[in-house]
Amino acid sequence: MSNKEINREVKNKLYEKAKEIMHGVLEKESNLTSLRQNNWVFITERQNRNYMVKFVPEPEATRLRVEVGIARMLKEKTDIPIPEVLQFGPWDKYLYLFREIIEGETLIEAVKRRNHRETLFYQAGEALAKIHRIEFQEKGILNQNMEVESAGIFNRREFMGFVEKLQQYNVVCEKEVEVLSNLDIDAYYPSGNNVLCHGDYSLSNLIAKENTLAGLIDFEWAMAAPPWDDIASFDVFLELEGLEENTQAYYKGYQSIRKIDDFYFENINLYKLYRLATMVSYQIAAKDEQFDEDRLALMKKKLKESIPML
Repeated sequence: MSNKEINREVKNKLYEKAKEIMHGVLEKESNLTSLRQNNWVFITERQNRNYMVKFVPEPEATRLRVEVGIARMLKEKTDIPIPEVLQFGPWDKYLYLFREIIEGETLIEAVKRRNHRETLFYQAGEALAKIHRIEFQEKGILNQNMEVESAGIFNRREFMGFVEKLQQYNVVCEKEVEVLSNLDIDAYYPSGNNVLCHGDYSLSNLIAKENTLAGLIDFEWAMAAPPWDDIASFDVFLELEGLEENTQAYYKGYQSIRKIDDFYFENINLYKLYRLATMVSYQIAAKDEQFDEDRLALMKKKLKESIPML
């Protein structure tokens, strides 16, 4: 989803359209506010049941169409709580999504109180394993019809693109580039083991309420791929939040639904490095987008620390 800055005129235009969309479906006026971290999203204020309207510019519309398709597929094939899509379509130069907001708070907020952390992380593992039960023959990007389109993901060519970007922005030195270049990446992502992957399985995309996992959001990066990156992703996010002591609860929850091959654990440092390389290379090169600089610095540090562990 785009998080580029927009000017006041465009923001007001989107605000009025969001109100019109909600009134047309709910048949009542709604007070809205824009999310501080993202001017493309508008949410209702303090209602018994809350809603949101998300806009994306037309060049980014494909990702939103995929997100809607994934949400509908998960509603049909799993018992994972997913926000209900109420309306979806084009408007002006944008595509919009109108959906309910699952009541609760993000997992990252819920675990700050330290209560029931292991229970919540266990449930996070269960939920990811349920997503991974949906399998595909091919590896690639999902289109709006939930068909797999071949793409160069999780292979040496993609990885070396990340490495080149990291070197270009002085994140890694020549010696580290040599180490990364000698990795046989293709051997770690064998063909024929492709599942539905969330693509951004983080604590910010899980909703908790009363010590229970209440929902899962944001599927615009979903793909058909080996499960290792998805599994390692949550592990990385736990480490970035200083929550490593709860990692085993997460893995235990996952394996209560779906076994993780020993091969993954034997090569876990590589899978975590691939995830860090993906995130860092994207953020350092992104233009006109808003990122937490302290968070990016921490990711760079973790990436460099992981290289000697390979």
